[in-house]
Parts: sequence; C-alpha cells; structure tokens
Amino acid sequence: MTAGFRHLARTAPLGVLTVALGVAFGAVGLLNAVSLAIVEDGLGLPAALLGPVSSVQAVTAIVAGLTAARLAARWGAQRLVALGLVVLALGIVPATGTSVVAVVVGLGGVGLGVTWAIVGFVTERQLRTPPALQGRVAAASTMLLNVPQLLLTVVGAALVGVVDYRALLVVTVAGIPVAAALALRGRRAGVGARARGGPAGTAAGAQRRGTPARRSTGTAGETTPGRPQSSRPRGRSAWPRGAGGGRGR
Repeated sequence: MTAGFRHLARTAPLGVLTVALGVAFGAVGLLNAVSLAIVEDGLGLPAALLGPVSSVQAVTAIVAGLTAARLAARWGAQRLVALGLVVLALGIVPATGTSVVAVVVGLGGVGLGVTWAIVGFVTERQLRTPPALQGRVAAASTMLLNVPQLLLTVVGAALVGVVDYRALLVVTVAGIPVAAALALRGRRAGVGARARGGPAGTAAGAQRRGTPARRSTGTAGETTPGRPQSSRPRGRSAWPRGAGGGRGR
C-alpha cells in the first residue's frame, strides 16, 4: 500500500484532490454525527423519521451517477469534483434551519454532491495510475478518505451534547468550500504537469487520445519511443503516409 501513497503524493493532481476530498469527507463525518439532532431538535420530529428524511440522498445519488459521466466528459473530472463539493456545501446549509422541506431538498443536494465528487476523483485517479498500481492506489485513497470521516464523526458525537449542533454545521459548511478550492488548484497543477510533459500529462493524455505518449525523430542506431526502429536512411519516414507518422525530418 505504501506504493499507492507514494503515487498519490507524486502525481499531480491526485495528491491535492485526495487532500480536498479528505477535508470534505471529514465535514460529512460531522454532518453524520449531528443528524439525529437535526431531526429531533431542529425539525421537531421523532428520531424514527431520520431514515425516511435522509432516504432522499439515495434517490439523488442515483441521478448523480447517471449524469456524472456526461458532466466529466464535458467539464473534466477535476471540475466535477469541485462542483460536487460546492453542491454538498449548499445542501448542508438548510440543515441549520427548521423547515422540513428545505432540509429534505438540501439532503438531496448532499446525495448529488458526494456522488459527483467521488466519481470525478475515481475517474481522475484511474486515468493517472498505471495498471500495476491500480489496486494499491485505490486502497490508499480509500483509507485517506475514510479515516478523516470516521474521526470527525467520533469527535462530532462527543461534542453534540455540549455544543449546539448548528455550530458544528457552520464549521462543516465553512470547510467544504476550502476543499473545493483545493480541487481547482489541483486542476491547475494537472495542466502544468501536462505542459511540462511530465508523467501526469503524457501517460494520461496518451490514454485519453489513444496515441503514443511521446515521439521523437531520434538518430541513427537509437530506438525511438513511439516508432519502430528502421534501417532507412535519415530524412525518410519509417511510417507510410496517412498512418499517423507523417514525413520524417
């Protein structure tokens, strides 16, 4: 699993996106801790209605899953992560009030936002991870996302008896936009890596385009990445016209 941690840390923008989702999942942990207080103290409903009230998240999560691929293709996976986090923060805001309808609608936004953010992150992670590391990177990222959520759920459960649950929700809402900003910073890091021709740009870009990651003209006696070695004189292409190689230089 250590190889998975190293890959996440070294590969832009996976490291920044992992931190962003760690912050967001920690905030969701606080939301989980105060969910009963929202229903009983905020809405004045019996605790038995927590399940029906929160079930709307499952419905909107399905909608998010059906639309995530199209949004990722149109805007990019990293923008989808940031969008999901913004929707998540907006969905938590109504939980500070006393309107049942507003809380239900907000929880629907939570289902949308969490699903979009996860799909965007997993898509980016898979595109930028070699096949041999997929399992270890997935395990490492799962651990890094779930541990903050678990810890803050425990902390929130300990605090909800002595602190107004609305104060914990304010902290939650304040933390998630920070995570969204980190996700967008990760997008700039990914663009910079592609411009430098680094691993985050060449391997993933080649995978998206279906073309070799790098080509060069080379010199006599050298093996050229992306092209077969040829015994033809320099100045003539080893590729036929129209096969993607063009004329040699």
